Amino acid sequence: MKKEILLLKSLFILMFLVNIAACKRTPGTNQSELKENVYDISETDSAKKGAASIHFDGLVVYNFGVIKLGTIVKHEFYFKNNGSIPLIISNSYSSCGCTVTKYPKRPIMPGSRDSIIAVFSSSPGDPGIKNKVVTVLSNSKQSPSSLTLVGKVIN
Repeated sequence: MKKEILLLKSLFILMFLVNIAACKRTPGTNQSELKENVYDISETDSAKKGAASIHFDGLVVYNFGVIKLGTIVKHEFYFKNNGSIPLIISNSYSSCGCTVTKYPKRPIMPGSRDSIIAVFSSSPGDPGIKNKVVTVLSNSKQSPSSLTLVGKVIN
């Protein structure tokens, strides 16, 4: 009996540690993606002169209105690098697993434009008001930046 209790305690502790380790990962990224997105601009002449600056066109909050359960909402947030060095977005992630993002993996040159796509999937059985925040990490003066999807999901 004591061996069974010890075995159960050990199993519980192992499951707890695995769960904690899994929760520390940033959603939507893996190690290979992170390694691919590393750019060294610290030694360039332009890096010594200024900074990157991400400026979103229009609103950073998108209201998708009222949708039915199971509907997928996709919105593209456009931005421009108003800085003097390349803008590098290192990560973009959402406040929950129901929202995924796609962001440019290459440097955005000064004066250039690009976009971040946010996709919200309303899950069955979870109606109500939704407020999903997307966090954008970059080398810009404004990092981290926040984008938001809001709306109501009905049956």
